[in-house]
Amino acid sequence: MSDGSFCNISSPAILRDIILGTVDHIAINWIIRDSVNSLDQAEDIYKMVMNSVKPDNIQKKPLSKKEVRKKEIIIAATAIFAIKGFSGTSMLEIAKKAGVGEGTVYEYYKNKENLLIDIPVKKLGDLYSNISENNPERKIKVIISKIFKFYNNEKNYSTILVFMLRTNKNFYKSKGNKILDNIFEKIKYLIIKGQKDNIFSENINFNLCRNFLFGTIDHILIPRIIFNRNYDLIKMGEEFSVLFINAIKKNNE
Repeated sequence: MSDGSFCNISSPAILRDIILGTVDHIAINWIIRDSVNSLDQAEDIYKMVMNSVKPDNIQKKPLSKKEVRKKEIIIAATAIFAIKGFSGTSMLEIAKKAGVGEGTVYEYYKNKENLLIDIPVKKLGDLYSNISENNPERKIKVIISKIFKFYNNEKNYSTILVFMLRTNKNFYKSKGNKILDNIFEKIKYLIIKGQKDNIFSENINFNLCRNFLFGTIDHILIPRIIFNRNYDLIKMGEEFSVLFINAIKKNNE
């Protein structure tokens, strides 16, 4: 992290949990579920792990001078309108706060009302992209965060799952495990949608992806269960959801 090779993470422990948790789940599948060739995944594991912590080297397209100026005008207008109201604000005041001439403001907006009406476009656009059904990244993050919230509220169940059920062969034939499969199917559906939208990599091993997800969760839970360590599981879930998305994003290939 210090030399920029990895993105910033809260602790190296979360990377350890990703690696060992993924390997543990692959081993469990190999031993209990008789998965064929499930141990021959070292290279794929390495790529997912490295992608998860890879710095974002993709540069966003810089704004043009015109776009920058318009953004500055919007910021200035928002601040003044909020304090002085519509009737109490002049275009000249907005121009001065934005650091441009009054005529420049009129180049972008023919009057004050046009400027006012344009203010929500960027903010509401950001909001829409976060809540839209067409945003698979956001929806996957929400699902993962909800899983962590569930385990945070269900410590006794977490103990049973991690230490009594994960290595029980009959559990993998049960309705309970089918529910876990269904949870991942929802994530898989969103990943496939993201692949179609050119967001996620086309070369995703979904079995490995499942082990990456649930194995990491188990290993994050273990110190909390065994040693009663009191850490913010929900916050860790939010961080891991970002690392999970990074691991499967197309721009990390």
